[in-house]
Amino acid sequence: MKVVTVIPFKRGVKKDALSYFSSREMTVGSIVSVPIRRKNADALVTSIEDVIATKSAIKQASYGLRRITKVKGPSVFSASFFQTAGHLADYFAAGLGETLDALLPDSLLTNYEKIIFDLPKFPNPLLSTSHLKQEKLIFQAPLEDRLIFYRTAVREYFARQQSLFICLPSINEIEHFTKNLQRGIEEYVFTLHGEMSNKDIIQNTRGILSSTHPVLILGTPQYLCLPRPDLSVIVLEHESSPAYRRFNRPYIDFRVLAEILSAQNHLRLILADNFLRTEILHRAECGEFAELSSLSFRTRHNTPLVIVDMKKEDEINRGFSVLSRELKEAVRHTIARKEHMFIFNLRKGLAPLTICHDCASILFCSQCQAPVVLYAPSDKERFFFCNRCRQTYSADTLCKNCNGWNLKSLGAGLEYAQAELQREFPDLPLFILDRAHATRGRHARELIQDFFKTPGSVLLGTEMAFFYLNQPVTRSAVTSLDALFSIPSFRVGEKILRLLLELRALSEEGVILQTRNPGEHILDHTKSSNLVDFYREEIKERRTFDYPPFKRLIKITRLDSSASVESEREKLRRLFVNYNPYVFSGFIPKIKGKFVTHVILKIDPARWDLPELSGGNLDSRLLFLLKTLSPNCSIQVDPEDILY
Repeated sequence: MKVVTVIPFKRGVKKDALSYFSSREMTVGSIVSVPIRRKNADALVTSIEDVIATKSAIKQASYGLRRITKVKGPSVFSASFFQTAGHLADYFAAGLGETLDALLPDSLLTNYEKIIFDLPKFPNPLLSTSHLKQEKLIFQAPLEDRLIFYRTAVREYFARQQSLFICLPSINEIEHFTKNLQRGIEEYVFTLHGEMSNKDIIQNTRGILSSTHPVLILGTPQYLCLPRPDLSVIVLEHESSPAYRRFNRPYIDFRVLAEILSAQNHLRLILADNFLRTEILHRAECGEFAELSSLSFRTRHNTPLVIVDMKKEDEINRGFSVLSRELKEAVRHTIARKEHMFIFNLRKGLAPLTICHDCASILFCSQCQAPVVLYAPSDKERFFFCNRCRQTYSADTLCKNCNGWNLKSLGAGLEYAQAELQREFPDLPLFILDRAHATRGRHARELIQDFFKTPGSVLLGTEMAFFYLNQPVTRSAVTSLDALFSIPSFRVGEKILRLLLELRALSEEGVILQTRNPGEHILDHTKSSNLVDFYREEIKERRTFDYPPFKRLIKITRLDSSASVESEREKLRRLFVNYNPYVFSGFIPKIKGKFVTHVILKIDPARWDLPELSGGNLDSRLLFLLKTLSPNCSIQVDPEDILY
């Protein structure tokens, strides 16, 4: 008799680990049918233990185990993948059930019968790599150089009867890599991503699992779960992309998944990018990664960079300006020469900040205390909107502090820039790309196609546009660099540098940067294209303030009513007293009427690590404390920021 732990994957059923008993033969990764309430649901077996080993726990349980109804057959997932998922769940202090739910695509779970039906047994023997030490490599070079390397490497691996998985963070990048790498080997190249139809996913998955020839898989990280026995290398492309992190529970990072998975299966791991994250470069300095080739710290893009001091523009125009003379001239050239231009704007809305001219108070959302943004849709009247909790307020709202009506909007949001461009150039073909204008990836790609099909057009977009721009534009511009510097994050310098480097790579003839602070050091690094100086400054600053990679950050966020907030904060202080917690209110102090409390733990990396990562271990006491926190608390390990 066995005690079997399963994860149900039926829609509408909570993805918690459940225990049953059975005497039937099955393996980890099998699909079974289990009773949940009064109905049966399909579930995935994640662990099997002998009933004798768990006898004590069964006796102490407050509920009785039920019997598994039916063993339906194998899935496509290997037992080693579930070990990886367990390590990943512990590292991010998450439940195994919710972690597997995030890792395994629904399309592979719900269509498992179609995938494994009459699937021929893989003819090639499993690669014997268990005796080899895992290779961990970094590859920092321009994209063109990386693509050249991959074209050669794929054929070399194929000659050795070995397959490759190139992991990419976005669908646009998958399409670009496929176009550049598949020539001559089209029948052995397979793509997998979330916007494919179930039919195509089933077909490609069957092709990957049954091909007698080595294959090249180009996919998003959720498809790293597929077991290809001759897989010998995982390439994590565009390693610095924020798209590798989940922005809701569980807050896992797929880059950590790739590192654990490659270590457990003794696969070569290659982290590649134009400019790798500071943490990865530091780990390479410490000997954890070897260089695939000499790191390139100089970009080859000699696109002219024009920095415009907007304070001088304000003086000339005797008021606030959003379009400089240089930017207007660039738009005129774009129209006259029938070219294409991209203008980046960080903030949505008409104005990102509104203050009272009488008492200087900022206009905040009454629900979450975040600054509200002024919007002015063409078909509606103006209104204030909270991008945090999505609360809407009338444009006639009065100052909460002095009840005054003399409100003044500051800054230039995307809609403000749009209005100015349309006023200055009424016949300009203007395309807008943000979440409001493209709610789905398909809509964004269609908009980009229309933009490039329209001569003399301008694309005005938020950061979202970088995921979909798939070919160069003639020139580009940033309406306000100052909005970027206002982001309260210790990673903001790295973020800005990457964004500006990407703009230079996208632009053929020039980039215009508008700022009211032209003396920022980051602009010097961008102009010189010398990344090593930036890295040295960044790593020095992080060492000074105990930021990653010198400390592991763990961020706990809790929401409470006003009556309990202080007592709950004191409980958190006492609970983590041995870890010197920093307890403070959120940068945005309220969300949906609840007060936000953040707890930051700065842990020695050796005390929160895994053998598969840097050779360390997890602090068992801290892990226990984190996993026993209330559901009101969310936990982020290695958070992108510490204030929000």
